[in-house]
Amino acid sequence: MQYNLLDKTILITGGNSGIGKAASIQLAKLGAKVVLACRSKERCVQALDEVRYTAESTKVEMMEVDMSLQHSVREFVADFKRRYEHLHVLIHNAANFDHTQEKPVLTADGLE
Repeated sequence: MQYNLLDKTILITGGNSGIGKAASIQLAKLGAKVVLACRSKERCVQALDEVRYTAESTKVEMMEVDMSLQHSVREFVADFKRRYEHLHVLIHNAANFDHTQEKPVLTADGLE
C-alpha cells in the first residue's frame, strides 16, 4: 500500500532516537514535512541532521518540548499553531523507560 504524504505535516514526539527517529526518516523519504518534537535541543539537532541526510529531505524541522511539563506542552502547541497551518499526523512516541524504577516518579506537575 502506498500513501501520498507529499507535504503532509507530521509531528513526532521523541523523534530524536529509536522508533521515533526511524519513523521520521521513513516519512520524510515519502515527502512528508516532519517535525521532530524533542526535549533535548542538542540531541534533536543531531537527529535533525541525521534524518535530513538519510532521508535526503530538507522538509524536516525540530521543535523543543518537555512532555512532562504542562506549561511546556502548552507553549509548544501555541508555537506549533503559529508555524503550521495543519497537523495531518501525530505520532506520540515520547517516553521515559527506566525498568529499574520500582515506584512511580511524579513530574513537577504531579503526573506519573
